[in-house]
Amino acid sequence: MRTPGVVVALSLCFLPRLAGAQDALAFTWTAPPGCPSRDAVVAGVARLRPNLTRAASGLRATATVTPTPRGRWRVRVHTEVNGDGGDRMLEGRTCALVAEAAAVVLALASDALPDATPALERPALPESVVQVDDPESALPRPAVLPPPPAPVPRWVDLGLDAVLDALAFAGPAVSLGVHGALDRGALRLELGLAQQLPTTLDGARPGTGAEVLATTLTARACAMRVRPVLAVGLCAAATGGVMWATAFGLQRNDTAAWPWATAGAGAALRVGPGGGRFAVIAHVEGVANLTRPRFVVEGVGVTGEVVAFGLVTSLGLEARWP
Repeated sequence: MRTPGVVVALSLCFLPRLAGAQDALAFTWTAPPGCPSRDAVVAGVARLRPNLTRAASGLRATATVTPTPRGRWRVRVHTEVNGDGGDRMLEGRTCALVAEAAAVVLALASDALPDATPALERPALPESVVQVDDPESALPRPAVLPPPPAPVPRWVDLGLDAVLDALAFAGPAVSLGVHGALDRGALRLELGLAQQLPTTLDGARPGTGAEVLATTLTARACAMRVRPVLAVGLCAAATGGVMWATAFGLQRNDTAAWPWATAGAGAALRVGPGGGRFAVIAHVEGVANLTRPRFVVEGVGVTGEVVAFGLVTSLGLEARWP
């Protein structure tokens, strides 16, 4: 005779807790008559995640059950965790099965709560319930930011050059120079200073002529295809400077100066074995001589003239930092 009394007492003890569970969960359940009630779904959630139903949380959910034309049942569950929402649609043979599945979805969604207790196990949907939309859509998860882009490598190069202008005066002119370059990924920006060695232009009268020199500054931009040891690219360049000449073989050997400007385009090749710390750099460029001074020696005549187009090649050694 004591056993029924014990059962009744235990049942009465659980009633306040169940009522509190129902009130604490912000969950709206809509289903046709004959389906499990909201209380039954909340009880299923309480079995899976007891702490979720005992106090208010950041989880908000709605579930709507409808029959399908094929005699099955479908539930659409919408969940929100601190404003981050998702939807999931499940289908099963009976309304009871989809109600059980809805409880599983709520339990899984609660795992995304900031203060959620780590779950010992991940509940599974009933075997006969199938997913009919994206399985991840109704499980709000913390936003995952894309990884930051990889930093673009940067290097600074300093080097020495030998420059040959093969057609400057219908003959070669040689210069020596220094350059600095900034490499930022595939882009190479280069600035070079060069001093042309004296070039002799003979006059029409034996023993007369002019010594020609030039000091130039070249800016160059290259799009490089970079490999660990080898880099090749296409470049555009502009050169400005001063060219001057000093006559010889006359009673009065005057000196005159002219501005010098060219524009060109060509190719670059950089070979740097051993990781590229030290490298050989070469350029081949066709140039248009924008200024074309004529060298006239008084009493002798024209001794030389800059041609319209030239072919400039350079070969250098450079060191790279860092």
